[in-house]
Amino acid sequence: RLWEVDTGLPLSILRGHANWVWCLSFSPDGMTFVSGGADTRLFVWQLYSTDETGQTVFNNYPSQMWPAHAKSIHGVAFSPKDPRKLITCSSDETIGVWDVQSYELKCRLRGHLGTINAVALCPMNDNL
Repeated sequence: RLWEVDTGLPLSILRGHANWVWCLSFSPDGMTFVSGGADTRLFVWQLYSTDETGQTVFNNYPSQMWPAHAKSIHGVAFSPKDPRKLITCSSDETIGVWDVQSYELKCRLRGHLGTINAVALCPMNDNL
């Protein structure tokens, strides 16, 4: 669900994931977000679209989806410097670096022993 913080009421029910959603991150412009969860997939959501009458409406369905990890996705973060760059982490003990516009995996970082629960990028230089 997408919630209106001031009123506590739901704005929209988002449909897509087949299991629990564990994380999401808004793009630097605030118009797109990516969610990840127990179904191992990443979903890209465009918050608004225009309907056939020209009205601005909330999107209830993702604009894109792809399998991203072998196990649950626990963290996702957009780069504050490069809005195309998306970082994910997972129970599969890896970190993924993605191009969110082409949905291409740029690299997979290995070496952790156990679930990676969160990921963040430095706002100064994009270091993990």
